[in-house]
Amino acid sequence: FKLAYGGKILLHQTKLRLRRGHKYVLLGQNGVGKTTLMNAINNGKLEGWPSHLKTEYVDSGSNVDIIHEAKHVFKHLLASTGRPEADCKAMLDQLKFTDKMMDGTIGELSGGWQMKLRLATAVLVDADILLLDEPTNHLDHKTVEWLTQYMQKLTDTTVLIVSHDIPFVENVCTDVIHYENRAAWGPHRKLVLYRGKMSNFVEKFPQA
Repeated sequence: FKLAYGGKILLHQTKLRLRRGHKYVLLGQNGVGKTTLMNAINNGKLEGWPSHLKTEYVDSGSNVDIIHEAKHVFKHLLASTGRPEADCKAMLDQLKFTDKMMDGTIGELSGGWQMKLRLATAVLVDADILLLDEPTNHLDHKTVEWLTQYMQKLTDTTVLIVSHDIPFVENVCTDVIHYENRAAWGPHRKLVLYRGKMSNFVEKFPQA
Protein backbone atom coordinates (compact mmCIF):
# COMPACT_ATOMS: atom_id res chain seq x y z
CA PHE A 1 0.00 0.00 0.00
CA LYS A 2 0.97 3.66 -0.02
CA LEU A 3 0.06 6.29 2.55
CA ALA A 4 -0.07 10.07 2.24
CA TYR A 5 -1.01 12.93 4.54
CA GLY A 6 -2.08 16.09 2.79
CA GLY A 7 0.24 16.38 -0.19
CA LYS A 8 3.10 14.47 1.46
CA ILE A 9 3.74 10.81 0.62
CA LEU A 10 4.67 9.07 3.89
CA LEU A 11 4.99 5.48 2.66
CA HIS A 12 5.27 4.29 -0.95
CA GLN A 13 4.60 0.75 -2.22
CA THR A 14 5.39 -0.83 1.13
CA LYS A 15 4.32 -4.10 2.75
CA LEU A 16 2.94 -4.66 6.25
CA ARG A 17 2.58 -8.21 7.55
CA LEU A 18 1.30 -8.73 11.09
CA ARG A 19 1.15 -12.05 12.90
CA ARG A 20 -1.46 -12.91 15.51
CA GLY A 21 -0.12 -12.58 19.05
CA HIS A 22 2.94 -10.52 18.08
CA LYS A 23 3.59 -7.09 19.60
CA TYR A 24 5.22 -4.65 17.20
CA VAL A 25 6.83 -1.31 17.99
CA LEU A 26 6.58 1.23 15.15
CA LEU A 27 9.93 2.99 15.02
CA GLY A 28 10.82 6.13 13.10
CA GLN A 29 11.73 9.77 13.48
CA ASN A 30 9.07 12.27 14.51
CA GLY A 31 6.97 13.28 11.53
CA VAL A 32 7.36 10.10 9.45
CA GLY A 33 3.67 9.24 9.95
CA LYS A 34 3.44 6.62 12.70
CA THR A 35 0.21 8.05 14.16
CA THR A 36 -1.15 8.61 10.63
CA LEU A 37 -0.64 4.91 9.89
CA MET A 38 -2.48 3.92 13.07
CA ASN A 39 -5.35 6.27 12.22
CA ALA A 40 -5.56 4.82 8.70
CA ILE A 41 -5.76 1.28 10.09
CA ASN A 42 -8.33 2.27 12.70
CA ASN A 43 -10.53 4.10 10.19
CA GLY A 44 -10.36 1.36 7.55
CA LYS A 45 -8.50 3.64 5.13
CA LEU A 46 -5.56 1.34 4.43
CA GLU A 47 -5.60 -0.40 1.05
CA GLY A 48 -6.22 -4.13 1.41
CA TRP A 49 -6.79 -4.08 5.15
CA PRO A 50 -9.06 -7.03 6.19
CA SER A 51 -12.39 -5.45 7.13
CA HIS A 52 -13.50 -8.31 9.41
CA LEU A 53 -10.78 -7.64 12.00
CA LYS A 54 -11.84 -5.89 15.20
CA THR A 55 -9.51 -2.97 15.95
CA GLU A 56 -9.23 -0.78 19.05
CA TYR A 57 -7.18 2.44 19.01
CA VAL A 58 -5.82 4.02 22.21
CA ASP A 59 -4.68 7.51 21.25
CA SER A 60 -2.09 9.56 23.09
CA GLY A 61 -4.70 11.91 24.55
CA SER A 62 -3.35 14.99 22.76
CA ASN A 63 -6.69 15.70 21.04
CA VAL A 64 -9.18 17.52 23.26
CA ASP A 65 -12.80 16.61 22.46
CA ILE A 66 -15.35 18.62 24.47
CA ILE A 67 -18.23 16.25 23.65
CA HIS A 68 -16.17 13.22 24.72
CA GLU A 69 -15.03 14.90 27.94
CA ALA A 70 -18.65 15.61 28.92
CA LYS A 71 -19.46 11.89 28.98
CA HIS A 72 -20.06 10.01 32.23
CA VAL A 73 -17.06 7.73 32.99
CA PHE A 74 -18.87 4.51 33.92
CA LYS A 75 -21.67 4.87 31.35
CA HIS A 76 -19.06 5.55 28.64
CA LEU A 77 -17.18 2.36 29.54
CA LEU A 78 -20.41 0.33 29.43
CA ALA A 79 -21.49 1.80 26.10
CA SER A 80 -18.11 1.57 24.37
CA THR A 81 -17.32 -2.00 25.41
CA GLY A 82 -20.76 -3.66 25.55
CA ARG A 83 -19.60 -5.59 28.60
CA PRO A 84 -21.69 -6.26 31.77
CA GLU A 85 -21.63 -3.72 34.59
CA ALA A 86 -19.78 -6.17 36.87
CA ASP A 87 -16.89 -6.52 34.37
CA CYS A 88 -16.60 -2.76 33.89
CA LYS A 89 -16.71 -2.12 37.64
CA ALA A 90 -14.08 -4.79 38.31
CA MET A 91 -11.76 -3.28 35.69
CA LEU A 92 -12.05 0.24 37.10
CA ASP A 93 -11.60 -1.09 40.64
CA GLN A 94 -8.44 -2.86 39.51
CA LEU A 95 -7.12 0.44 38.15
CA LYS A 96 -7.98 2.18 41.47
CA PHE A 97 -10.82 4.40 40.16
CA THR A 98 -12.86 5.76 43.06
CA ASP A 99 -16.67 5.81 43.08
CA LYS A 100 -16.52 9.59 42.66
CA MET A 101 -14.39 9.22 39.52
CA MET A 102 -16.72 6.58 38.06
CA ASP A 103 -19.74 8.82 38.67
CA GLY A 104 -18.03 11.93 37.26
CA THR A 105 -17.27 13.05 33.72
CA ILE A 106 -14.23 12.15 31.63
CA GLY A 107 -13.20 15.81 31.55
CA GLU A 108 -12.86 15.84 35.33
CA LEU A 109 -10.13 13.19 35.14
CA SER A 110 -6.45 14.12 34.82
CA GLY A 111 -4.47 13.06 31.73
CA GLY A 112 -3.20 9.94 33.48
CA TRP A 113 -6.65 8.81 34.59
CA GLN A 114 -8.06 9.46 31.12
CA MET A 115 -5.33 7.22 29.69
CA LYS A 116 -6.25 4.54 32.24
CA LEU A 117 -9.87 4.76 31.07
CA ARG A 118 -8.81 4.37 27.41
CA LEU A 119 -6.70 1.33 28.34
CA ALA A 120 -9.57 -0.16 30.39
CA THR A 121 -11.80 0.18 27.32
CA ALA A 122 -9.20 -1.46 25.09
CA VAL A 123 -8.79 -4.43 27.44
CA LEU A 124 -12.54 -5.01 27.80
CA VAL A 125 -13.23 -4.74 24.06
CA ASP A 126 -11.02 -7.79 23.41
CA ALA A 127 -9.98 -6.71 19.90
CA ASP A 128 -8.05 -8.63 17.25
CA ILE A 129 -5.65 -5.70 16.89
CA LEU A 130 -4.69 -3.12 19.51
CA LEU A 131 -3.21 0.19 18.34
CA LEU A 132 -1.45 1.98 21.20
CA ASP A 133 -0.11 5.52 20.72
CA GLU A 134 2.13 6.51 23.65
CA PRO A 135 0.11 4.32 26.07
CA THR A 136 2.33 5.02 29.10
CA ASN A 137 1.89 8.81 28.87
CA HIS A 138 1.12 10.25 32.35
CA LEU A 139 0.85 6.76 33.87
CA ASP A 140 2.20 5.94 37.31
CA HIS A 141 4.71 3.12 37.75
CA LYS A 142 2.11 0.63 39.07
CA THR A 143 -0.18 1.11 36.06
CA VAL A 144 2.74 0.70 33.64
CA GLU A 145 3.50 -2.59 35.42
CA TRP A 146 -0.13 -3.66 35.07
CA LEU A 147 -0.15 -2.80 31.35
CA THR A 148 3.18 -4.59 30.81
CA GLN A 149 1.92 -7.78 32.46
CA TYR A 150 -1.35 -7.65 30.51
CA MET A 151 0.52 -7.25 27.20
CA GLN A 152 2.93 -10.07 27.99
CA LYS A 153 0.01 -12.47 28.54
CA LEU A 154 -1.70 -11.71 25.22
CA THR A 155 -1.52 -14.64 22.81
CA ASP A 156 -4.29 -14.02 20.25
CA THR A 157 -4.24 -10.21 20.02
CA THR A 158 -1.82 -8.41 17.71
CA VAL A 159 -0.45 -5.11 19.02
CA LEU A 160 1.07 -2.07 17.26
CA ILE A 161 2.76 0.40 19.60
CA VAL A 162 4.22 3.87 19.21
CA SER A 163 6.13 4.78 22.36
CA HIS A 164 9.15 6.73 23.60
CA ASP A 165 9.14 4.61 26.78
CA ILE A 166 12.08 2.32 25.95
CA PRO A 167 11.89 0.05 29.04
CA PHE A 168 8.18 -0.57 28.36
CA VAL A 169 8.83 -1.32 24.69
CA GLU A 170 11.71 -3.64 25.57
CA ASN A 171 9.52 -5.58 28.02
CA VAL A 172 6.54 -6.12 25.73
CA CYS A 173 7.57 -6.05 22.08
CA THR A 174 8.45 -9.09 19.99
CA ASP A 175 9.28 -7.25 16.74
CA VAL A 176 10.32 -3.85 15.40
CA ILE A 177 8.74 -2.26 12.32
CA HIS A 178 11.13 0.45 11.15
CA TYR A 179 10.44 3.35 8.78
CA GLU A 180 13.41 3.24 6.41
CA ASN A 181 14.68 5.37 3.57
CA ARG A 182 17.19 3.71 1.21
CA ALA A 183 18.80 5.22 -1.87
CA ALA A 184 17.49 2.40 -4.10
CA TRP A 185 13.90 3.25 -3.10
CA GLY A 186 14.07 6.91 -4.12
CA PRO A 187 12.75 9.68 -1.87
CA HIS A 188 10.04 7.67 -0.08
CA ARG A 189 10.13 5.41 2.96
CA LYS A 190 9.08 1.78 3.34
CA LEU A 191 8.40 -0.39 6.39
CA VAL A 192 11.04 -2.98 7.29
CA LEU A 193 10.47 -5.74 9.85
CA TYR A 194 13.13 -6.80 12.35
CA ARG A 195 12.38 -9.76 14.57
CA GLY A 196 13.34 -9.55 18.22
CA LYS A 197 13.25 -6.96 20.96
CA MET A 198 14.23 -3.31 20.82
CA SER A 199 17.68 -4.15 22.21
CA ASN A 200 18.28 -6.61 19.33
CA PHE A 201 17.41 -3.85 16.85
CA VAL A 202 19.74 -1.35 18.56
CA GLU A 203 22.60 -3.88 18.41
CA LYS A 204 22.21 -3.92 14.62
CA PHE A 205 21.65 -0.16 14.35
CA PRO A 206 23.43 1.64 17.23
CA GLN A 207 22.62 5.02 15.65
CA ALA A 208 18.92 4.36 16.35
